Amino acid sequence: MAETKVDSKAKLKQAESALAAARKAVSQQSAKLAKARAQVKSLREKAAQTGTKAAQAALVRARENVRKETSAMEQAREHARQAMAERKLARLMVTKDQVVERANARVDKVRKTMEARRRKDLVAALGKFEQRWIKRRAAADQRKLKSSEVKAERRIKAAEKKIQEGLKSLEKKGVVSDKMAGAARAAAAKAAPAKKAARVQRAKPAASKAGTGGSRGTRAKTAKTRAPAKARRSGASAGGRPRRKASPAAAAKSE
Repeated sequence: MAETKVDSKAKLKQAESALAAARKAVSQQSAKLAKARAQVKSLREKAAQTGTKAAQAALVRARENVRKETSAMEQAREHARQAMAERKLARLMVTKDQVVERANARVDKVRKTMEARRRKDLVAALGKFEQRWIKRRAAADQRKLKSSEVKAERRIKAAEKKIQEGLKSLEKKGVVSDKMAGAARAAAAKAAPAKKAARVQRAKPAASKAGTGGSRGTRAKTAKTRAPAKARRSGASAGGRPRRKASPAAAAKSE
């Protein structure tokens, strides 16, 4: 773009110089033509006065010179018109280069503005996208975590149920002590989910409000329930395992 601008300005300078030279040539040729015409006028008057052949011949030569100078004048004017057209074209080229330069400068300014705005908008868009993504991801993770907690609670409840069933079975057989049963129940309570523990903690005040009579009745029931087991264990410890009752077939055979 810079080279084109320099070329157009140089061409304009050359065109202006050529136009100045053409106008100078027109001015000089105009003076020659005026001189030739004045000579023709003078020789015409002389030929009219003298009527000699020499005066007539000089008049003919002067007229020929006028025609020659007139032709040269037309050529000079044509050169001047061409030089003027070339200067006009050179001016248009310079104007065009100036317009192109301003337009390109405006485009560069718009491009820089758009780039800066794009970077700013990109940062804002990424921030908004990050917020939405984090929110959706947190919701999805929360759902997964809740599902995992539900599954874990089911597994814990199943394990706790197995412990309770096994403990009841062993208590019926009388092969487990109270200490072991309490330890097993404590382990099952520790393995219970936090939600269940919270529910148990909230339920304890209601049980305490029932009064001491309720707790005494509960302890009495527990003592009655554990009494046969203790009797069986005491009998087993005294004479070993209790003898199984003989079947009717075995009794008949022994008789």
